[in-house]
Amino acid sequence: MKVRTPLQAGLLKALIGFISVVTLFATTLPQGWNGWYRLSQSGTTGLASVVSCEQVGRHQRMAYEYTVNFRQFTGHGMGCDPGPGGTVAIVYVPTEPSVSASAFDQEKMKWAPLIALGFPALLGVAGYWLAARRLRMGLPVRGRR
Repeated sequence: MKVRTPLQAGLLKALIGFISVVTLFATTLPQGWNGWYRLSQSGTTGLASVVSCEQVGRHQRMAYEYTVNFRQFTGHGMGCDPGPGGTVAIVYVPTEPSVSASAFDQEKMKWAPLIALGFPALLGVAGYWLAARRLRMGLPVRGRR
């Protein structure tokens, strides 16, 4: 597709930004988008015992265990407060208890929709503005004359 107008340039940049953000979230979230959505819609809070902590790059990661209907499950979350042997709040899906997140991770993910929609929107506006500016200067929107 040849980009000829500022609107096309803005929409193209917004689409590229949206695909990038969705791909980033889908590949980095342990539960993926579906798991986070289910946690936000039907998540039940509970308590878990912190089993271990490990350093992953510059971040800490904890492993926790929790029991639902007399079955034991494990999960992972960012941070390591209160440390091994401590108790941490979690959110899990009652119909599929293996899908869980620490309450800290769940709180951070409330910003995910804003990031997923806001970042591409900013890219789109910037793309539109830059393309319109190039047209005002007598330059082509994209590429060489």
